[in-house]
Amino acid sequence: MSSSTAAAEDSAAAATGANNTSTTTTAVLSEEIQSEIESLVGVQGLKHVPPPAEKVVLPSAGDIQQEKTELALHESIANFDSSALRHAQTEEKVVLPSADDIQQEKKRLSSAAAATDAADA
Repeated sequence: MSSSTAAAEDSAAAATGANNTSTTTTAVLSEEIQSEIESLVGVQGLKHVPPPAEKVVLPSAGDIQQEKTELALHESIANFDSSALRHAQTEEKVVLPSADDIQQEKKRLSSAAAATDAADA
């Protein structure tokens, strides 16, 4: 039992030493970084820049009026009473060409085909 207790104490001491070393290393690194920054900045230091101004663009009177008009339109559509509508009967009519119209179309197509054949020849 004493050997396991001694090993545990050694590992605890090593861990404590490692923590002290890492803390020291971190402090040294931060000091080095700070000194490098100061050497890069030089004697003058950093320029102070004013904070950016926040720009708030307010809508114009025309924009507000247009939005109110659109809102009223959406409300009127939402509140529309569909019971006031009445059913409408639609009647579909198919108009067929007369015999004369068919003859004229045939003549037109045959003359167009003859003109195309003559142009190819």
